[in-house]
Amino acid sequence: HLPTDKEWKVLEAETDGYYPLNHSEWDKTGWRGLHVGLRLKSRFEWISNGNGIDAEGFNAFPGGYSFVEGFAHLGNEAFFWTSTEDEKTSYQAWYRKLSSDSKKISRGNGYKSWGRNVRCVKDGAE
Repeated sequence: HLPTDKEWKVLEAETDGYYPLNHSEWDKTGWRGLHVGLRLKSRFEWISNGNGIDAEGFNAFPGGYSFVEGFAHLGNEAFFWTSTEDEKTSYQAWYRKLSSDSKKISRGNGYKSWGRNVRCVKDGAE
């Protein structure tokens, strides 16, 4: 299934290791955490020396995003949708963003029509 905003927060807290799960850090929007982005990013393909260490086997590649004219920010950013809609509007949902120039992770919301990547969670995974 597509992970919820809350499931992403669990992944972030467990991966970051600095801020515990229920810390207010994970409820913020924008850049958060200490080094969760570095730990989730792949070891290759990120531009400007922005490679990660893939400490958790997540292996996030910088797939950028798509829009009407094509793709943008390939090699520089990775975006991942959650299944959680914005509380204010049903046509927006929460996403996460990794960037070549940050060790953190960003939480934002955007139009569901935007082309973003997804990472699924296996049901019943141990």
